[in-house]
Amino acid sequence: KGARFKTAADAASSSAWSLFSASNALENALEAEAQGKQELATSWKNSTTQYQVAADSWRQAAEALFEGDREKGERCKTAAEAAEKEADRLKETAQNHK
Repeated sequence: KGARFKTAADAASSSAWSLFSASNALENALEAEAQGKQELATSWKNSTTQYQVAADSWRQAAEALFEGDREKGERCKTAAEAAEKEADRLKETAQNHK
C-alpha cells in the first residue's frame, strides 16, 4: 500500500513538473508573438500543448495508481512519457529556431 502511494505521488510530481514546463513554453510563445515572430510562437505553443497533454496524463496516472488500478496507471504513464518526449522535441526545435 505504501509503494502504491509513493508511485502515485511520483506521478503527481511529474504532472506538476509538466505544468511548470507548459507555463515556461507559453511564456516563450507570448514573447515571440510580441516580437512578431509568428512561426517561433507557433513552435512554442505546440510545445505548450504537448506539456499540457503530459501533465493531464500524469494526473490520470496518479489517480489510477492511487486507486490501485495499476494497468490504467501504466497506460497513462506511457502516454505521459510519450507526450513529454514530443514536447521536449518541440521545445528543442523552438530553441534552435533562427
